[in-house]
Amino acid sequence: MPQSPPELRDLLFRIFPAYQPQWESADNPFVSDDGTFSYHGLMIDFTEFFGRNLASLSEKQLREFGGLVNAVVAADGPLENAVSTCLFEHLHQIKAAKALRPFLSPVAKEKSHA
Repeated sequence: MPQSPPELRDLLFRIFPAYQPQWESADNPFVSDDGTFSYHGLMIDFTEFFGRNLASLSEKQLREFGGLVNAVVAADGPLENAVSTCLFEHLHQIKAAKALRPFLSPVAKEKSHA
């Protein structure tokens, strides 16, 4: 499980290589001048990417992401809060609940309402 926002970013890049250019764009509002960022900023940005690119994501990517989400929601803390507030609260808005649901644990399904 990622222990810092940069670790989470790198894991998301590994699962979703197409996400990297979006995150690394010069006008990314979630990265401060000193290069730092929060779990929340990363998850807000990623959620937009996830919804916009859902149709082109592979089952393998969804399965790996579901595994990450399951591990995150099993533990309390800042990362779980970021996933809950920045991803789960928007799954229906980005029309991704149905696609992600098969890969979520019972706890993640309950927290996400997917």
